[in-house]
Amino acid sequence: MGVPAARLGRVSCLAALLVAASVAGKPSTVADEHRVKAELVERFCRFIDWPERSLGGAERPFVIGILGTDEVGPVLEEVVRTRRIQGRPVEVRWLATPAGVQDCHVVWIARCSPDGLTAVLARTRGRPILTVADTPGFARAGVLINLVRKGNRVGFEINAAAAKASGLVFSSNLLRLSTIVDAEGGL
Repeated sequence: MGVPAARLGRVSCLAALLVAASVAGKPSTVADEHRVKAELVERFCRFIDWPERSLGGAERPFVIGILGTDEVGPVLEEVVRTRRIQGRPVEVRWLATPAGVQDCHVVWIARCSPDGLTAVLARTRGRPILTVADTPGFARAGVLINLVRKGNRVGFEINAAAAKASGLVFSSNLLRLSTIVDAEGGL
């Protein structure tokens, strides 16, 4: 008995995520680390289900917001330029303030102050918006996924309580690969 095609697709995506998190997750240069982080953000979307109502009609793009400036944002924009997420073309929006995050499906949060993070989380908390960052303490503060350096690898933390409250459904495979953190409600 073979593996159903849909499950096989998820299994191969999981394999791709494992490669990014382990083999390719051994960045030899800072530029490699930025690419690994950008690839992980895109691949996380393969293991998360958004409520249909949040995606809108089939003609609507999948929107990734990049809030703030860092070296990962431009690489993320390059990575998703020709890809489809959730069966949709991707639109990248550079956000100057947290005000535009409500219209996004994913928000990459570049390093920001605790006050800046509080403003972002006030607009995304309890909504089907995947927030991703790479700043220590951000998962505990309420960001759904936070990328972390573990020696010479890039790993990730998931704030399971915030993820559940968002209405997004995280694959059990994604959860198994992560470090689950408890929310503290602040930095």
